Amino acid sequence: MKDKNKIAGQIIKTQTKVLAYVVVCLVILIMGSSYALFFQVKHNTNNQVIQAGSLSITYTEGSKIDFTKNPECFEPMTDDVAKTITTCTYTLSVKNNSGSLPSVFKLNINKDTTNTADLTKLKVLVKKQSGTTFNAMSNFPKALTNTATNTLFTESIASNTTNVYQIQIYADETKIDDTKDDGQTIALKIEGVGEVDVSKADLK
Repeated sequence: MKDKNKIAGQIIKTQTKVLAYVVVCLVILIMGSSYALFFQVKHNTNNQVIQAGSLSITYTEGSKIDFTKNPECFEPMTDDVAKTITTCTYTLSVKNNSGSLPSVFKLNINKDTTNTADLTKLKVLVKKQSGTTFNAMSNFPKALTNTATNTLFTESIASNTTNVYQIQIYADETKIDDTKDDGQTIALKIEGVGEVDVSKADLK
């Protein structure tokens, strides 16, 4: 009987040692996996950091286009005449502040609730500064649409870069009817919208 108890005790001791060894191995394995996972996540996080900066938009003459301030600018005219006028423009300065990515800039013309004019009878001319001069952008001048928002153009602005634009709204001489359009209210707002161009990010 004593021999049986002795044998049983040895078996229990052996099983205990094996179990303890297995537990220690599992603990080491789990700690090692967690340690490796931690550094893998940390590595990925560093690779995906995006320093984007933000767009600063400055409206020199304000963002509201109101014909009551300078009604002579909205007299019906041809495209050629509009291009020679320099006193009816709204200047917009857009800067992509310090960052590592370009930003996508979108320029909108929004209809104010007090506007009663048919926007299809108005044209917009947008010029972009190059050096000390302003040159008409491609596809301008063009007619507006009679919708709440007209998106004039979208373009990418590099980091730490400033673009300056001039916007001019005028009545299309070929579409104005003095009888029907006289007394209509032109009330619009310039809206600059920017977002980070994440397609240029180096994500790994």
